[in-house]
Amino acid sequence: MRDWDGRTAELAAAGATLYIVTSDTPEVLDAAVPKNGLTSTFVPVDRGLWGRWGIDNPKRPNLPWPSTVVIGPDGRIIDLVTHKDHRERADPGAVLERLKAR
Repeated sequence: MRDWDGRTAELAAAGATLYIVTSDTPEVLDAAVPKNGLTSTFVPVDRGLWGRWGIDNPKRPNLPWPSTVVIGPDGRIIDLVTHKDHRERADPGAVLERLKAR
């Protein structure tokens, strides 16, 4: 999250807005976001979203696989990077390059 949080200006220049989608409750977010110095917009969602996006983690039903999802203005997924290893994440620079190339 920190890698993305620091790139909001680049995202805006590419015509995008960062939203961090989470299954955490608003109460958890209210405590965690300021504590970690994050400035992005966090959106709590129903955990069923993970299945609809195809990123649900059967080993940890309350959490998705680590994923970066880019949604176009029409609501369709236009870029999706998912890792089965919780220590891996999408490279923000690579995702931004694909976004700029569209």
